[in-house]
Parts: sequence; structure tokens; C-alpha cells
Amino acid sequence: MTLESAMHTLKSLKLFVESKRDEFDKYEEAAKGIPSTDQYVQSRTSTRNVRLDPLDYMKAQDANLSPKDKFKVSGFIPVMDQLCDSLTERLHAYDDVRSKFGFLNHLEEMDAANLYAELVEVYEDDLEPSLSIELVQFVSLMNLYKTDYKKTYLSSCSIIKFLKIKISELHSQTSKSHCECA
Repeated sequence: MTLESAMHTLKSLKLFVESKRDEFDKYEEAAKGIPSTDQYVQSRTSTRNVRLDPLDYMKAQDANLSPKDKFKVSGFIPVMDQLCDSLTERLHAYDDVRSKFGFLNHLEEMDAANLYAELVEVYEDDLEPSLSIELVQFVSLMNLYKTDYKKTYLSSCSIIKFLKIKISELHSQTSKSHCECA
């Protein structure tokens, strides 16, 4: 799964959750079919000692809500809102990662100069000047493997998948050479 598809899935989930926020009555009716959930539990209310409160504390009377409305207002809606907020926060985090590393999914379409400019824009204090030369070589390597593996896996996978495959191949070759030496 790519980052873009994960973001689309999260956006879809967020829209779904937002659409369910106003369907409390539907879920209440469905819950009534479950044994021993047909009534709301009554909670005992306590009154505060007026002498301990300042004169202007809680001048407004509490709203007289039914148990159903109390649960909706104090339970269902806050949970749905928190879920939407958490999904939004996750989407922002994914978008931040995509803005910094999303170019890696389109590496084979970029030339080395544009790639270097993109990297310098994000990591200007961290990159060495020799990186531009290395990127020219890396893009050439990618194009070479692209022609060799066109029908197998490279045409349908991202650059990150390709790098994982190549690293694991190198790792297995190094492991074999260490075993032969022993």
C-alpha cells in the first residue's frame, strides 16, 4: 500500500465517520435488539453545596435532558468528534511525510537535476554537493534495472519497493559469501 492510497483510505473513513455522527437514533434502535440494553441507566445527581460556590457560579439551570439525549450529548457525539479529530491529525501527519518523501514514488520520472533540487529544498543543511553526481548514477541504475525487470516487478512497484528488493538481494549475497568463508 502506498502512502497516497493510505491517505485516500483515511479520507474515506473520515467521511464515513462524519456521516454517521447524525445517525444516533439508528444505532439506538439497533442496540435495543441486544438483551438488557433497552433502557438507559439512571445516574444519581447530586447537588452542590451553595455556600461553597461563589455568587455568580452556575447561574444557569441545568437542561432537563432525557437519558437518551444525555447519552447522545455526553457520550456518542464526543466519541465521534474525537474519532474525526484523530483521523484528521493522522491525515496531516501522512501529508507531512508525503510532502517530504513523496517524490520517491516518482523518482524514475524525474531527472537528476530536478531530484537534487527537490532534495535540497527539503534538506538544505544536510546534503553534500556530491549528491547530485550520485543521483545521476542512481537514476541511470534505475533505468538499467527498469529495462531488465520491466516484465517482472519494477513496472508495477514503487521505487521504495525496488530498493527493498535490491537491498535484500545484496544482503542474501553477503550472507552467502560469509558462510562460504567460514
